[in-house]
Amino acid sequence: MDRRSLWTAAGLLTLTTSLFAQAPPAVKGGCARFAGHWEGRMTRGAATLDVSFDLRPSGDALAASFNAPDLRALGIPLTSVRCGEGIHFELVGDESATLFDGTRAGDRLSGGFREGDSTGSFLLRRTEPGPAPYREEEVRFRNGAAVLAGSLLIPRTPGRHPAVVFQHGSGPEGRFGSRFWADFLARRGIAALIYDKRGVGESTGDWRQSTFTDLADDAIAGIRLLAVRSEIDPRRIGIYGHSQGGFIAPLIVARAPEVAFVIAGASPGGPAWQQDLYRVGRALQHQSFTPAEREQAMGVYRRFLEAARSGRGIEEFAASVAGLKDEPWFQWLALPAPGDWLWSYYRGTGNYDSLPYWEKVRVPVLLVYGENDALVPPGESVAKIEEALRRAGNRDFAAMILPGAAHNFNVDPPEGSGDWPRLSPGYPDLLAAWILYRAASRSPG
Repeated sequence: MDRRSLWTAAGLLTLTTSLFAQAPPAVKGGCARFAGHWEGRMTRGAATLDVSFDLRPSGDALAASFNAPDLRALGIPLTSVRCGEGIHFELVGDESATLFDGTRAGDRLSGGFREGDSTGSFLLRRTEPGPAPYREEEVRFRNGAAVLAGSLLIPRTPGRHPAVVFQHGSGPEGRFGSRFWADFLARRGIAALIYDKRGVGESTGDWRQSTFTDLADDAIAGIRLLAVRSEIDPRRIGIYGHSQGGFIAPLIVARAPEVAFVIAGASPGGPAWQQDLYRVGRALQHQSFTPAEREQAMGVYRRFLEAARSGRGIEEFAASVAGLKDEPWFQWLALPAPGDWLWSYYRGTGNYDSLPYWEKVRVPVLLVYGENDALVPPGESVAKIEEALRRAGNRDFAAMILPGAAHNFNVDPPEGSGDWPRLSPGYPDLLAAWILYRAASRSPG
């Protein structure tokens, strides 16, 4: 299975890409008889996966979404919904798509799915989902000219609640990227704000033309939106950022001392360009290039980073590598052409160093990494960030490395098993327990 298939990436927030930027438009076609909440299993070989689908009518249209808690997927939009004797819909990722075709018989919906050369079956039963123990509210808040659109999940229990604002990973990430976590925490008494990144979904602006400071200030605007809500305790609002979100997390705290706690997942420790070198170097080791070709590729990539983060010598760099365009390793690098938006974006972000900001963080911190992260070096990042926190005089921090987990905290199944990568067992409960413990320590009395 492709390493960036749907099942690997359903909850993935990497430094290079993310899925499900916004909900797709519903597709017309007389699908009302398939509407409902469907729960059941997908089966591939000996492996099974608990899933559910929500198919909601809207006039002649059908809006559809996918849920799989073991994949950290909740409310992921489905596309290409078509109905006739049966129903067809697709779950589309960056470089792959899973195609479903099924038929209905009473309260059962069954059929098959295909992802590349991999096939399987699904069997679902229409049920009535129980009411959620939280209410959800659409919100808007502003940072300068940018208007951010999001969803606020508030527990129905009485009193003022602790809250978490979710900071995005890289790329065009919408609120769906953190919906699993928001739902999980809200069911445990913790309010959660998820929102569409600039230029994604219903939010205005453009993340590609924004600095990390702009993105940090977007999160701060969300924090201050929550601080005036009667259902939320302003002294117990923290942030959770994964990958690029965890990278930006200390910058948020440095600019907003009212933040009560920080969870940083897969957060690089140090300059962005150094993490980029690590990512590409690790990835090259899994390609079928010779050692000499890998060395040549890394040399070119170092030169690219130097031009990108300085903004100087871009045309000269492009001219110097023009003769390499037919080399397989050069095509694999997929470097941007002069004039591509990535050059200006990297000039604004490539020199960002998280460590000076971690040196200003004095609130409780939880660092979380996957043992098998191929994008960020876990041990080195923990050591650097912990040393920065000590320089800040902060002694209230902890690091957790999830055994066998990748960058997205999924654990790969045994090769050839046909199973899906699944979220590291126990991590969601540990996360909620840590937040509740830290929130309790800041409660009055």
